[in-house]
Amino acid sequence: MTSESTPPTLLSLPGELRNRIYRHALVSDLLIRVTRTKDWEQPALLATSKQIRHEARKIYYLENRFRLIAANMDSAAITAFAQNVGPYLHDDLQIVVEPTGRPDWNNLLRWLKDFFEGRSIPDSESPEAGSPMKVVTNAFDIVRELAKAGLAWEQVVPVLESYRNGVDGAGHTWRWQ
Repeated sequence: MTSESTPPTLLSLPGELRNRIYRHALVSDLLIRVTRTKDWEQPALLATSKQIRHEARKIYYLENRFRLIAANMDSAAITAFAQNVGPYLHDDLQIVVEPTGRPDWNNLLRWLKDFFEGRSIPDSESPEAGSPMKVVTNAFDIVRELAKAGLAWEQVVPVLESYRNGVDGAGHTWRWQ
């Protein structure tokens, strides 16, 4: 068989055609649901070669919409997702973070610390005032502002504990586990 009759490989195709193939294989009209880290894996196509990963990763992350589930405020899947997204984390990433279950203060505190250290993303909702989820959004706002002010995490924790006590003392519908 001569080199002229060798069938083309994916990487021998023009870039525009490869991008069309990547979009066909990777882009979904449905929200991609991310629950626990062991339940969600990147598509196998992204693991076939460094070049394909480099070319297709941006298409996968920026042309899909993701629903990240934080059961009981456990952000392990969200943090793992954020680390997989890498350089596209702050681009036009379309995500919805959906906290479910009962709020667990220790889980939320871990999530806030991961966010503070740049390893995770915040709750993406913009809940109405009085909504129980407004408590979570406000906690992320507090962490964001204290990080901008240059405080260390050890200085942020007491502020968050005071915030928690204030929320509890106000008789909010929010209840921690």
